[in-house]
Amino acid sequence: MTYGWDVFISYRGTPNVTGWVRNHLHPVLSNCLEDELVRTPSVFVDNRMDVGTYWPDELAQALSRSRYLLAVWSPQYFTSHWCVAEWQSMRAREKVLGIPNSS
Repeated sequence: MTYGWDVFISYRGTPNVTGWVRNHLHPVLSNCLEDELVRTPSVFVDNRMDVGTYWPDELAQALSRSRYLLAVWSPQYFTSHWCVAEWQSMRAREKVLGIPNSS
């Protein structure tokens, strides 16, 4: 499988979490991955979508082309249909690929 993204950051877009993901987690994660990879890392965070993009399709495509999902869990994460769908989608892909469940 060809991946377009190394990591897909999944989070519930509340004001505090959104700011933390975009201003802290994303840059720090990218910097850490630069130390580990022999190429420039690619991290998907939803602030890169163009205006007018149908975001459910864009998110689904990015998730399907991501090597890993990094879920920022919060109480609000599990009340979001979109967040739970992203997480379950990656879990289903692990099952299809035969990746053992860690729980």
